[in-house]
Amino acid sequence: MKKEQGFTLIELVIVIIILGILSVAAAPKFISLKDDAQKSVILGSHAALKASFDTIYLKANLLNYSKYPGIIDSISFITELGFGPIHLVYGKPRASWTDSLSFLLDNVRLISGNETSICDSQGNDFCALLISNFRGKFHNVVIFPDNYSISQNCFFRAYQNTDTDGLPVSGETKETALGTSYDVSGC
Repeated sequence: MKKEQGFTLIELVIVIIILGILSVAAAPKFISLKDDAQKSVILGSHAALKASFDTIYLKANLLNYSKYPGIIDSISFITELGFGPIHLVYGKPRASWTDSLSFLLDNVRLISGNETSICDSQGNDFCALLISNFRGKFHNVVIFPDNYSISQNCFFRAYQNTDTDGLPVSGETKETALGTSYDVSGC
């Protein structure tokens, strides 16, 4: 009796068709990994910024700076964490690039433009753009990734809804006038 070895042509064709169907079903999952990674970077960076804000606010409360309604320009608020001079409003970091955020964020390039400007970070991780009257807040520093624009809804931001003296505008309290938020719906 002769022993058969190997697979028939029909069996090989069936295996190739099954592998093709599986790869077509799995490919979109692997393609979306880049988008998921971009969302994770934005969410992680936002969480780090919020934690910095919370740490500074805690220390400001301990030093009794949180009772001042206006911007404390006369005090250079330097923490043990190595931050530079942070200007406070009600003990929270001011939503300003030069007064606060440039000390809290690494690898961010400040650019000029508007919501449709594409980020060219020139070797940094993110771009920052100063925007007035954005999503209901007057003063905003919006941070977004390379090759994106803010209009693509892939960013995090620090905002300040106060007047020029640092006092909350109508409808805001000292708790809601300053803070951070994010939008990853377009990442």
